[in-house]
Amino acid sequence: KVMLKIQIVDMYYQYLLNRNFERELLSYLSKYYFMNFGCELVEITGKNILQQALEEQESIVQEIIDATNYSTKIEYFYVDEVRKLIGEELGCECRRYNSLNRPIKDVVTAGKIKGVYERTFKSKHQKEEDGSPKEKAFYNIKLAYGEETLDCVYFPKDADLANFQTLNIDEDIVVVGDVEQYNEKTNFKVKGISLCKLQEIQKEEIKFKGVNAEYKVIFPEQYVVREQSNLFDIANDNVVNDVLKNNVFVAYDFETTGLNHMEDEIIEIGAVKVANGKIVETFATLVKPSKIISERITQVTGIDNNMVENSPSIADVMPDFYKFCYGTIMVGHNSVGFDNLFLQNISRKLKYNFDMKQMDTLNMSREYIKGIKNYKLGTVSEYLNVKLENAHRALNDTIATAKVFIKLTDYMESLEI
Repeated sequence: KVMLKIQIVDMYYQYLLNRNFERELLSYLSKYYFMNFGCELVEITGKNILQQALEEQESIVQEIIDATNYSTKIEYFYVDEVRKLIGEELGCECRRYNSLNRPIKDVVTAGKIKGVYERTFKSKHQKEEDGSPKEKAFYNIKLAYGEETLDCVYFPKDADLANFQTLNIDEDIVVVGDVEQYNEKTNFKVKGISLCKLQEIQKEEIKFKGVNAEYKVIFPEQYVVREQSNLFDIANDNVVNDVLKNNVFVAYDFETTGLNHMEDEIIEIGAVKVANGKIVETFATLVKPSKIISERITQVTGIDNNMVENSPSIADVMPDFYKFCYGTIMVGHNSVGFDNLFLQNISRKLKYNFDMKQMDTLNMSREYIKGIKNYKLGTVSEYLNVKLENAHRALNDTIATAKVFIKLTDYMESLEI
């Protein structure tokens, strides 16, 4: 039996039902085909189809807009001494990272290598001698140009791997590749690499504001432990390593209206202060953005427009958040690739200098923990026996991050600042 599932736009659905479309279709098919058929009509919303079509055309339309407004829409920078390494030699005109926030083909940019992380995947096309999928390496590369950073992924061909492995941290490179969207995150997929020399960036002089003497809008609260400790926790309470003993940390997390730190906004801040190996204070607030919070973001974070309606703006919150973080080392989970980008973007606009050392429990976990399925906060928390409740709310994520960080410092001998 062949089962037919037919999607019908809502404006026609009832019309076809009233005219016994399903029965007439089955009668027609049985007349001309020697097969048993079944039929199911599914109503879909015409508006959704229109929206999907508009979204599919959005990238094409944006390319046309960019092309007709070349000088004002897209910023470029230039590099010197370009020398081929992998693929064909690339040009010296490079696109700024803030325009690489949507799918684009064959775009050239450049930066200084700030991190290279080897990963593996199982090839669908290449097999081991026993017939199992061959495990191959790929690399996450973090590039920086001034205050901007770009996450890249590179799948090297076997013939290019040796050349790629000659690259070093803080080396300048030009890359060509495709900007792709995957799991709501934008990645730059590298296809070619050349060596280069970045031109010196003329930094804009900013007169930063100082620390307020008092909190004015958001006041920190003393952290109260509401969970029962086991005997092992109690026994270890007084055992504090030198990293925790000699420094004060602020673990922090943001919820935002989207993933683009240049365009999206912070809608919730959660932070906790860690002194002598214990959480001592919390800092938490919702933040009212200038744009509407989408239904998708509400589904992920649980934060809707009504919740932030009477909340302070980021301009009102930032002086107090700066005071809370001043003189500490800041810690987050994937903060280097996400939260800190939002923080630096908005704080500089408001003239607050968050130049504190940043530590990332995502990178620490990758360095110190092996053999787990991924390095999401929930997975790492579970591995380290840290409770994570109501994930994707800033303060809950932050408390879990702080506890994960405290445990990870046991792997460290010292902290270089």
